[in-house]
Amino acid sequence: DGWPPMTGRIDIGKWAHINLDWQVIRHLIPGVATVLGAVLLALIAHLVVRSILRAVGRRRGTVLWAASDAENRPMRVLFILLALTGSLPLAGIPRHILGDLLHGLSLAMIFTVAWAAIALVHIFEFATATRYTGDIAATLHARRMRTQVRAIRRTLTAIIIIIAIAIAVMSFPATRGIGVSIFASTGLLGIVLGIAARPVVSNLLAGVQI
Repeated sequence: DGWPPMTGRIDIGKWAHINLDWQVIRHLIPGVATVLGAVLLALIAHLVVRSILRAVGRRRGTVLWAASDAENRPMRVLFILLALTGSLPLAGIPRHILGDLLHGLSLAMIFTVAWAAIALVHIFEFATATRYTGDIAATLHARRMRTQVRAIRRTLTAIIIIIAIAIAVMSFPATRGIGVSIFASTGLLGIVLGIAARPVVSNLLAGVQI
């Protein structure tokens, strides 16, 4: 029923293929163990850093607490990516494959850093909004400030995304010129951001001086 006849002969080629596969597996085990160990250490380091940040935020105020919470996911991903970048060269991966993997990890790190930066921008918006709560929140000045901060947050987010895309595009030799052009386009957004941020920054500095 589909089984080969029992001839009493051993297929040496078949067993040699199985032995070859086992040799490949034995060669990969140390590398896989190295990568998994590095990722595990990265997760432990992330938990330690997050616990420290949350402990500091619990004592210093809601802004630091919110910052540690907002940065939790991008920080965890960044720790894992750093662990993979450091451990993959020790895993015995062929050089031509390793280069592509490391390039992919560098792209992932670029956008993870951008993710973390955008989270910080949202924390800036939250920290500014906490200064205009209670009775002051009903004033025209407070509403104007919140509108300006919201505009700054959106502009900063756009700049961060454009810069991340530009850096990613520049990592490919064939499209490096396009990346430089994308970088140049952030100049106009920077000018708009500077104009919008002047009154907000001056009000924040005035509050700190008071």
